[in-house]
Amino acid sequence: MSLVYNLVTQQDASNNIQIAHSMKQDSTPMNAIAALTMVFLPGTFAGTVVGAGVLGVPSEKWYG
Repeated sequence: MSLVYNLVTQQDASNNIQIAHSMKQDSTPMNAIAALTMVFLPGTFAGTVVGAGVLGVPSEKWYG
């Protein structure tokens, strides 16, 4: 019974290592996407607010 338990534990450890490796590969593109979002999202939001006149000032006053 101990042999079976040890074999199952070794297989679980091997599976966990493979999962961790896959997660590391997936996290790199996600970090790049998050960085691009942090760069472009505030400008997009500000442009939408100003362009739509949400601040109560017509957009003509902002653009000349």
